[in-house]
Amino acid sequence: MKAVLDRVRAAPPERPVLVNEAATLSYGDLLRSAHELARDIDKFSRPGSPVALCLDNGPDFLVTLIGTWTAERVPLVPFSAPFWG
Repeated sequence: MKAVLDRVRAAPPERPVLVNEAATLSYGDLLRSAHELARDIDKFSRPGSPVALCLDNGPDFLVTLIGTWTAERVPLVPFSAPFWG
């Protein structure tokens, strides 16, 4: 987790991290959104607490995963969900 966060933080902010038919997400946008989410997560849980992530793959999932790690929480991802196919 720390290695992934370090790589994301070191990437040029304008560089795309995710491109699909619906959206393009840059590293800078990813970090800004993830930090915003991390501040919200801090309001209702403590570091080390589990946080359930129930989102389709895409920009929102990536932001939520990075935000959860940034807040030092443990993401729980339901691998049996239909979108994991």
